[in-house]
Amino acid sequence: MEDKIKQVLEENGLTESQLTKEELEKLKEEIKAKEQGLVVLDSVLDNPSLFYRQK
Repeated sequence: MEDKIKQVLEENGLTESQLTKEELEKLKEEIKAKEQGLVVLDSVLDNPSLFYRQK
């Protein structure tokens, strides 16, 4: 699961240090949902403030 998280974050230009523990947990749930064939409409990664946090 850690590799999948890193891959998703890399694809979005983010690092784990930019997300809070709660956001990382939500991201894990989103990845699990996508693996089950579900569509996530409002992702944790849709938050524009993530891109202004320091790496």
